[in-house]
Amino acid sequence: MKEAKNKAPTGSSSEGKKKSEADKLAHICQICRQSFIVTAKAAQLVEHAHSKHPKSTEAECFPELPEMGWSAPG
Repeated sequence: MKEAKNKAPTGSSSEGKKKSEADKLAHICQICRQSFIVTAKAAQLVEHAHSKHPKSTEAECFPELPEMGWSAPG
């Protein structure tokens, strides 16, 4: 007779919930939807915008940049 495998109960674990909450706070490029961790600096987001989306403005990619203390050059 086959033994039943002990499986973890289905549903959300506390680790999964924490990751989900962190993902909600992540910075997400509005053009390509790439996510960046919450602790990403404005310079990293601007670098992504310049290298991946040169025809778009930084604020189009990441509308939260002004809230992070970043200001457009010029």
